[in-house]
Amino acid sequence: MAATTNTQIALANDQNFVRRLAALFNLEAQVVISESPTVENHPLRRQLAQLCITNSTSVASQFALTIALSTNLMAANTSYDFTAEAVVTDASDAAIRSQISTLWNGLAGV
Repeated sequence: MAATTNTQIALANDQNFVRRLAALFNLEAQVVISESPTVENHPLRRQLAQLCITNSTSVASQFALTIALSTNLMAANTSYDFTAEAVVTDASDAAIRSQISTLWNGLAGV
């Protein structure tokens, strides 16, 4: 089913999705931690990365709605899986991680 604001709100509140986001935030955080200190806005970017590594579930919960309403997730299909009893999206991990990367500076407060 095509994504709507309501489906994305449900997705953002789904704990399976939040756990998935936590893992993807953690992966992206490792990239940011490894970047050169000369990268523009590195201190703020690194601060978010450290928070993701130490408390990824909290970060994922905080930003789940922002990610769910972003371009890559709105372009995906979101539905309810009655067997899994979960809201699911067909957005790939790569698409979600790309969206996290795209939004990283804004999420970091840059």
